Amino acid sequence: PLIYQIYIPCCLFVTVSWISFIIDPKVIPGRMSLLVILFLVIINVFNNVRSNAPSSGSTKLNAIDQFIMTCIFMIFSAIIEYAVVLSIFTLKLDERTYSINTERPTWRDRICMILKNPRKLDLMSIIAFSSCFVLYNFNYWVITDHNEI
Repeated sequence: PLIYQIYIPCCLFVTVSWISFIIDPKVIPGRMSLLVILFLVIINVFNNVRSNAPSSGSTKLNAIDQFIMTCIFMIFSAIIEYAVVLSIFTLKLDERTYSINTERPTWRDRICMILKNPRKLDLMSIIAFSSCFVLYNFNYWVITDHNEI
């Protein structure tokens, strides 16, 4: 069944990509290789699903393709988040001094707090990515009627 061959592995790949938020950003080979390998594996899963699916005259993605594309987007977003964190360290934005109003922080103050400590971005990403993926799965499995797709 597809649930064991595609859906559960894709969910596990996305979940494992969240481990990258825990790995120290200065360990570039460990964090980047984890994300790139997951990205390549899930692209391979998508290609296999597309090649084994019966061809239809429509160019529209079916439900399983949409699910895998969402998983690909989640893993790619983790790569982009790491690129942001790595660029903060590379450009030494964390070593600059910023005037931050901690009592009533504005958007600028919040961004400066993240620049001062990029690990806060990792923490926020764990919460945001996992929440978004749980909500997406709830929508996919409970709310959406896949017979219309």
